[in-house]
Amino acid sequence: MLNVVEFKTKIQNGVIQIPEIYKGELDGESVKVIVLKQTKQAAVDIIDELMEHPVEFDWPPLTREEIYDREL
Repeated sequence: MLNVVEFKTKIQNGVIQIPEIYKGELDGESVKVIVLKQTKQAAVDIIDELMEHPVEFDWPPLTREEIYDREL
């Protein structure tokens, strides 16, 4: 049976620090470790990106009638 334990920590000198709450549960156990590194780049908000760099098209905008026309 697989039990999942998730926590955030820093790796220092190649050592992963286990939080105290999990040390007793994991001590002496064989475990599989998967490391997910957080990127330092800030997430880009798509709305902010589009406001700064609007997408331009070569055709005129649709009229209200064209938007709601069901026969296109």
